[in-house]
Amino acid sequence: MAHMRQFDRVLALLVVGLCLWTLLLPMPALSNANAPAALLQASLTTLNQQAEQRQIAVEAAEVLDGERGDFERRGVQLAQLSPVQQAQARQALADDVNLLAQASLAAEQERQALQAYDAALMGQTRDLGALAEQLRSATWPIVEQLKLYPPPLGTRGDWLAPSSAYFQTRAITISTGTFDQATEAAIEVGRASYSQRQLRELDQTYRQVLDQYAQTLQQTSASQATQRPWWRWVLATSLALGLAGVLWWVLRKVLVADWLLLAAGLAFAAWFGLPWPLAALGLLALVGLIMLRPSLAACLPLLAIPLYYRARLVDNLSFPLNETLFGISSAGLSLHVVWRWFQGKRPQLTWLKARWHWPVVALGLGLVLAAGLSFSSSGLVERATALRELRRTIVEPALWALLALGLLATQRVKPQSMLWSYSIMAAWVAGDGLVRFALGEGVWATTGVPRLIGLLPSSTALGVYLGAGLAGSLALALSAESLQQRQAAWLLSIPLSCGVLLTFTRGAWLGVIGAVALVLVLQRRWRLLLGAGGVALVGLLGFGLIQPSLLARVLRLGEGTGSARQEIWASAWRAVQDQPILGFGLDQFAHLEPSSYGIPQIRFLTLAHPHNLLLDVWLQLGLLGLLVVLTMLGWQFWHWLRSSAALRYVALAMLADLVIHGMLDQTMLGGDMIYLWWSLLLISVWRPAATEES
Repeated sequence: MAHMRQFDRVLALLVVGLCLWTLLLPMPALSNANAPAALLQASLTTLNQQAEQRQIAVEAAEVLDGERGDFERRGVQLAQLSPVQQAQARQALADDVNLLAQASLAAEQERQALQAYDAALMGQTRDLGALAEQLRSATWPIVEQLKLYPPPLGTRGDWLAPSSAYFQTRAITISTGTFDQATEAAIEVGRASYSQRQLRELDQTYRQVLDQYAQTLQQTSASQATQRPWWRWVLATSLALGLAGVLWWVLRKVLVADWLLLAAGLAFAAWFGLPWPLAALGLLALVGLIMLRPSLAACLPLLAIPLYYRARLVDNLSFPLNETLFGISSAGLSLHVVWRWFQGKRPQLTWLKARWHWPVVALGLGLVLAAGLSFSSSGLVERATALRELRRTIVEPALWALLALGLLATQRVKPQSMLWSYSIMAAWVAGDGLVRFALGEGVWATTGVPRLIGLLPSSTALGVYLGAGLAGSLALALSAESLQQRQAAWLLSIPLSCGVLLTFTRGAWLGVIGAVALVLVLQRRWRLLLGAGGVALVGLLGFGLIQPSLLARVLRLGEGTGSARQEIWASAWRAVQDQPILGFGLDQFAHLEPSSYGIPQIRFLTLAHPHNLLLDVWLQLGLLGLLVVLTMLGWQFWHWLRSSAALRYVALAMLADLVIHGMLDQTMLGGDMIYLWWSLLLISVWRPAATEES
């Protein structure tokens, strides 16, 4: 009993500290690549470095000023030279063109750094919440400047910007091609060299415009703290303490005085929050704890889902937290196997002979195959982006699913633990967002409606994440046999409900309503279904009476893009018709030429996906990927509708929420929520092993 009391005291101190941390040290202040402010500083440092490299390349190319830089004349004069002189002149021409190629490469790298600086400025702008709306007009000079560039960056179609590869190819042609080819290549280089000067002037102006906006942003950020009244602090503190009480009560029931799990939470926080190299302490602790408790490897990636967009900075490299946890889990599990091997305990692999886990393997292979085939698509624009997403969205989650499958099969982890990890973390994220909302932070007002974004990059992303957690919590509250589980689920539903409501994301609302309605229908609880529907209708009508103009704007919201769904879907369908078999590849929608398919784009937010689960999968993974996903969905719904398992309603509600919300947003192929999809699939195929390996 004394042991339990001591654990409860320590847990209470940690939970209260975690919830008050938002008041004293909000997420953007962390010494990490996670924070918009830190990301902005890092992008500015990179930009200055690239500007120096470009200046060096430009100075090296200054030898081309004057007659030496007249490539058209030099190309024409080749005909007047002897064969020996021609060879020497062609080699000299090729060397000079390579100087242009080096200058062009440095310019491209600086331009990429400029775009990253631009994106970081917009990220910090979003973090201002409602104040960001005041800066909209200040971004117009940036938009107008970008229009002056040729495609794909701008809209000027009367000239093209030659790339470094353009000059490198012509340098090779001048050096090794026929005489006529060399002459033509030299003339082309001469004409293209003028574009380089124009691009440099555009880049210089782009930098000036961004620096001016950065000053305006800094002034607006400084004024934010002075505009916060006392009552906001009182409200935020009350919400933080209330959240601490909810989390403490739930965690003490779930953790059951397990000090090792508490230590894992601290190690996780250290790995995420501390600057490198101090964060290495958290890394080493996590590896050791996973070696002792392999179940952590199945739960930690679910905890890290909302932190996916706040990457872990390791020296000069940046990785999504889930990606680092996959490596940490692999190392910890490997040490666990070695440790048991030396103890004379060989791993039991008899579960591999069973057939129940083969749907996971088959679907995983199907997704990997579809993703691989998409690289042969003629519509692929950014191969580097597709390769990155192949690793983060397809391969690593699939490998993690295999690890989690083994842990489930050997009963090292329970399905309930995986779902509790997701729901408890979602409740904290929702509560953290509510505290920020009370302080006037963590909101985004693209259409005049302040919408909660919390720790995620947009209201829709937060709605997707919290909606699944709320659907699962409500389903557990309605179906659990244990009183403690029902109480814990109802408590978690409080911050989750408020968070989902304040995102003003219609897809999240519809997803939760549809998921809960499905559970009530399957339970044949008709009175409760009618009562819940009546309460929702009265609440909606009351909201409309209190603030009709706000309700009207909410009902017209474009879910974070400000654009009508029909227009987005129409453009996505046109793109599908262009590449119906292979799609365009992973994460390519944002890189497609908007004018070719009528894709709407606005400032602050780039339309990165078609806001529809089926269209998104089809565009990214092609027809094969779509068939694989439809098979996965059909199999899970068929299984859960026939199942009598304890988790039936919880898993079915979360899956239904993801599918319903997925008709309006991206809920699968984003690199973060894919882990929840895999978890639900694993739980649906899981069968308890005949014998339990200790």
